[in-house]
Amino acid sequence: MSNSPLLLLPEELVATISEFVPAESLLNFALTCKELQRVAENRLRQNQNYAREYTIQHDRLPLNVPTLLDLALENPEPLWHVRAFESWGLRPGWAKYRSWFHREWARDGWAEDADWLDEDLSYPDISEDFFSPEQYDAFRNILCKTLNLDHERTKFWMEKIREGWDEPLKGMLFALLPRLDRLNFMAYDSWQGEDFHDEHPLKFLCETIDAVKVRPELAWPPGLQSLRMVSVCTSTTLRHPHDAYYAPPSEIAPLFRLPNIKILNLTLLGYTDDPNDDFDLPPRSSTVEELAFSCCSITLQAMVKFLMAPMRLRKFLSAASSIGGDDDCEVFRVLQKRQGDQLEELSVSMYTNSYPPQSIEKFSKLFPRLKVLEQVKITELMPAKVASERDDWLAQVLPCSLEKLQLVYTSPVGVDITVMAEKGEILRAIADVVEDDRFHNLKEICLFHVSKQWNDERTEAEDLDAINGDDWDSEAIHRILAQGVETHLLDKRGKLMSSSEHFGMHLDGNSGLVEAESDARPREQRQ
Repeated sequence: MSNSPLLLLPEELVATISEFVPAESLLNFALTCKELQRVAENRLRQNQNYAREYTIQHDRLPLNVPTLLDLALENPEPLWHVRAFESWGLRPGWAKYRSWFHREWARDGWAEDADWLDEDLSYPDISEDFFSPEQYDAFRNILCKTLNLDHERTKFWMEKIREGWDEPLKGMLFALLPRLDRLNFMAYDSWQGEDFHDEHPLKFLCETIDAVKVRPELAWPPGLQSLRMVSVCTSTTLRHPHDAYYAPPSEIAPLFRLPNIKILNLTLLGYTDDPNDDFDLPPRSSTVEELAFSCCSITLQAMVKFLMAPMRLRKFLSAASSIGGDDDCEVFRVLQKRQGDQLEELSVSMYTNSYPPQSIEKFSKLFPRLKVLEQVKITELMPAKVASERDDWLAQVLPCSLEKLQLVYTSPVGVDITVMAEKGEILRAIADVVEDDRFHNLKEICLFHVSKQWNDERTEAEDLDAINGDDWDSEAIHRILAQGVETHLLDKRGKLMSSSEHFGMHLDGNSGLVEAESDARPREQRQ
């Protein structure tokens, strides 16, 4: 490699050439030989600084999005390092160009030092003149040519830009970011607050996805091409838990059409009349592999379309959602019929059921590749519910491919007397399963709910051996632990795990429960 033809050129010319090497090829260029590494050293160091500064971006500061968009048009190299963007709200007009307040929410209410923000910035004199005529021309060109909007829609969004709306600015920025991987739209107060728009923040993005999709000969903009994960209405401890916006399913459906989308986390979908409840989403047309619904209320028709759209659904999560008038059986039937052979992870907790009656005993046949099974009600695993006369009844229910299992009570509040009476039987059946050679992949079983009585007045035991209820089988527990299975019973100190620590074990950064990646706290309060 040391005989590179570049080394025959004057050093000044090689240095000039190195300035034009694309950011994605710079490292390979520098690794060609020591001489080229030396020539590119300054630019490598500069890109290292870019990576630290630009990897995760957000819109909490009022001029951050216009600044990034200007970079995208004039000097895009720093934006090659942007991998994630968090949208914390919308600014529907120039008067809203100020920093947003945040509050840290805890279980016992607002923290004492509640009000704070990243940096107190406001621009009362900002107006349409903030952007130059050349910039407005560039925006119009992006809307027309890059995003394929027709004349009418281009005119509409250009008017919004002149009025100071930042939604189209963010949408254009998303399209231009060359390596954008994740978009996270945080929840905000859309129903009584004055800072934000009273609708959901994805209208422009989804409209442009559809506009590009209708022309197969048109190349996808780089940001939409690279986008892998989108999370909608993500809750955060930095805002009130009731803050929310409600997006109709038809207006979110274009997210399924992104060319390389893998993960969709959808929270608080529905609850309002859908202007187009007969939206088009062809079966097996989407690259989505992980699909999560949290606190959604949508029609059965919409859910069926979402379940049929992925070519290969690997993971499905539904938490506290109401679907099609609680028609869980139909949802489950479609899921099994369309995705059963491919599904590897399943977690279903709807308002009425975890899993429909008569489904549990068929799991090993319905989902032969299942690796993760969560939110299984303990009562559904009782021999009376599972039609089997064999002693290894639980082994007949669970797929042998299983790696992780979570058991829960029928209700998170109160005591289930039936479960208490037969808890020992469940524990012994689980011990039999983990000792069964067919289940050698099963290394994690959440027994946290089995060990708790869910009584707020109780005095909790600190050690595993201190649990001595009549319904507790210590021998079965030790048999399970002897197989090296993680049970969610013990913390790092060997004491019984607390509720807060256990909750943290079920946070999943890829699907369902995502958190903010950027830190909105004042710098002196950040960890």
